[in-house]
Amino acid sequence: MKNQLGKRAAASVLALLTVLLNAAACGDTSGGDTQTTTSSGGTETSAPITEDTAEKVEIPDVKYDGYEFRVMGVTESTMLQANEIAVESETGETLNDAVFARNRMVEEKLGVKITYIPETGDNIILSIGKSVLAGDDDYDAAIDHTDHISSGIINNYLVPISEIPYIDVEKSWWNTDLIESAAINGKPYFLMGDISYSWKNATWALCFNKRLYADYDLEEPYAMVRDGKWTLEMLESHCRDITKDLNGDSKLDKEDQWGLLSSKTAGIGLVTSTGITTITTAKDGSLEYALESERNVNVLEAIRKFISNNDLQLRAEDITGSSNIWTDIINIFRDGRALYRITVLGDVVGLRDMNDDFGIFPLPKYDEEQDSYYTTVQAWNIGAYIITASATNLDRTGTILEYMGSVSKDTITKAYYDVTLNGKVARDDESSEMLDIIFNSAMTTDVGLAFNIGDVTNTLKTMINSDTDNIASTLASSKDSTIAAIQKFEESVK
Repeated sequence: MKNQLGKRAAASVLALLTVLLNAAACGDTSGGDTQTTTSSGGTETSAPITEDTAEKVEIPDVKYDGYEFRVMGVTESTMLQANEIAVESETGETLNDAVFARNRMVEEKLGVKITYIPETGDNIILSIGKSVLAGDDDYDAAIDHTDHISSGIINNYLVPISEIPYIDVEKSWWNTDLIESAAINGKPYFLMGDISYSWKNATWALCFNKRLYADYDLEEPYAMVRDGKWTLEMLESHCRDITKDLNGDSKLDKEDQWGLLSSKTAGIGLVTSTGITTITTAKDGSLEYALESERNVNVLEAIRKFISNNDLQLRAEDITGSSNIWTDIINIFRDGRALYRITVLGDVVGLRDMNDDFGIFPLPKYDEEQDSYYTTVQAWNIGAYIITASATNLDRTGTILEYMGSVSKDTITKAYYDVTLNGKVARDDESSEMLDIIFNSAMTTDVGLAFNIGDVTNTLKTMINSDTDNIASTLASSKDSTIAAIQKFEESVK
């Protein structure tokens, strides 16, 4: 399944990266004068909208007479999530202005006003639940982290995307891979794609210091990735060679040089990159517990030995005497005292003023026999669009979101790739190529990690960061509760 999904992702991202069109003004393309009143609450002509792009957006040609389209999302700009839609004016900043242009295109074409309703992240699903239970039509859609929305699925607060008219997740402006690989009983519950960029910011990646690569005469890095030789074992061997007590105080801390900078959550990125899936989807759409296979146990043990080895890498949470461990971990890499850092692409933007040249890699495979590099996102930092069950007009919601996604392709995504990453962050053609590999690889969502079913994310974090070999015993003790959580999840969407 992953290979098939990866092929669709490759085609989609290549199209995005090569697009040369400017965002076109969106005028009315009505093909005639005959109008009818539609179930979506607007006025429609008999001909569907056809946009001047390589791919057609198939929605009714309709105006909603100033309807306020209400989207709830986080108050804080976690991974820039709020800024993906809550933009009031142009500022000269490329992404901000791209969002502003996208919003205006949607508003002018469909006759709507996009309104952002801020809410603290932990309360978004709670607010949706109150609205649904009270029978109130408070929101048309919401943006939330996927690990928050499982309770919304279980309690039927959300509408499956497959039940929303006019949304076609096979279109190139949607990330089909991430959407469909997290479907429950064949029903996807969130949208990601060109409509937003927080999922790109939350994509796992690895930065490396080019000067240290040269100083230690390490093999040509990009060829290693291209040839499929970038593995967990290779990463570990490089870290062993680089870590050094710079100040001679006989201890390794934030003042020294490190092979790798990471965190206690970095192991979750390695879980996916090494080909582990916590919960798989069977052909009939049902979910199956998958963690205790022999390969998964062996790979998890290899990750545990590596990520818990404090002589090879420094985890942010292990820094002492710090007022901000995350600032410290970034500064260590920026100061040129680490070969690698496991991070997400949103943090790479902060390195644009780094003196040493740096490059970008995908996270490693487990071994050379692994069929692909696998890429995923931090479920606790992405912004996924969800549709509330209290929304009274799904035709209208589907029309607006589908159009919003389609015009985001040549506005938001073009700005993100061409300027924010390829223009401001990636310092060479090879790093841009590595970004292609990251997004073109088997881009997938692990259902268990996406929705944190049975608290599987924290179970993995505990195992991976342990100083003792507890993989098999922990999996055995947590298996029954995880399977019960899977069954509860499935029963809610039958």
